[in-house]
Amino acid sequence: MKTKLIGVDKAFAVGERFGLDDNGQFELLTLLYERHGEAPWPESLVARNATRMLCQNQQKSQQQAFERLLAANGDEAVGLELRHHTLEQWAAIFPDASEPGRFRHQYFDARGFFSHGTFDTAQAALKAAIREGFCVLDPGVLDRLSQTPEWASGLIALEAVQRHNADIWERRQAALLSTI
Repeated sequence: MKTKLIGVDKAFAVGERFGLDDNGQFELLTLLYERHGEAPWPESLVARNATRMLCQNQQKSQQQAFERLLAANGDEAVGLELRHHTLEQWAAIFPDASEPGRFRHQYFDARGFFSHGTFDTAQAALKAAIREGFCVLDPGVLDRLSQTPEWASGLIALEAVQRHNADIWERRQAALLSTI
């Protein structure tokens, strides 16, 4: 298989396709010139370097979000309420009630809670939430949403699912005990 070589214009297009802004595309070209000389370059080399730069930019951006959110809450992760940057979903950082000494990020939307993760530190819970896109500070959102009719109906639906699951579990346990 022959390696496809591309010039500067195509390298810009590759950078754009990988989500690099104009500055990122110029950084990509600078890196390619410094490390690999004049164009043309193998397309796979350009793509690999664009991917690496994108990952580095995301890590830097996530670290900046982490520092900004902690600073906004007195250097404390517990109690932060965050909105997803594109979705109508939120996360809150709490001590974990089911595992004392641990912490959780609790995900929710207008209808109630839908997922969580448990971590050794509140900072680890915050970093995980940021990686998932929850990076917009939204203090008081849990109180606001929990007062709505939509939240109340979501809780009713959740209780029905929990009762159903508990009933299934009890029947399975009874069936298992009857075989002993």
